[in-house]
Amino acid sequence: FVHGTWIDSPHHPAQRLSGPKAWYYRLYSALNARWEQKVWEQAQTIVAVSENVARNVVSLGIPAPQVRVIPNGVSLSEFQPGRAVREQFGLPGNPPMALFTGDLQSPIKNVDTLLNALREVPSLHLALAGAIDQSPYPDLARKLGVADRTHFLGYQTAIPDLMRSVDFLVLPSHQDAFGLVVT
Repeated sequence: FVHGTWIDSPHHPAQRLSGPKAWYYRLYSALNARWEQKVWEQAQTIVAVSENVARNVVSLGIPAPQVRVIPNGVSLSEFQPGRAVREQFGLPGNPPMALFTGDLQSPIKNVDTLLNALREVPSLHLALAGAIDQSPYPDLARKLGVADRTHFLGYQTAIPDLMRSVDFLVLPSHQDAFGLVVT
């Protein structure tokens, strides 16, 4: 994402927090926005990973001809169909399984809506790959009564194997620079 536009997003942590933590997030984003702007003004070309990121950069005053879009690549040899290995991740073998992979701390990924939706599909299990330190979502899963069908896997490096082990992917993000996980 682009710090200069992220700071004004309704999903920015400073918008939902108060006190010192809100000030910290606002200051962090403001400083990064200033540093980004200085770098962009000196650059001949800025490479954005998506049209959305390019629009954000242009909205901050960078001339459009200076911005090029080059989407992230995906290794087709690594990400291809194959054998499911749910047991490798401690996942149950039978139920339908959805997968979210990403940031499990930021509200921009909209995991709270995903957990609420899980209540509406009682046969579905959800695997979540991402660091869970300081994540509010394990507690939310318990509060919503879906903890028995929610599998927090922590940070994972074997994402291709994990993707082959589920039935479908979910990406409920409010905003994403480039949803590489579903590419």
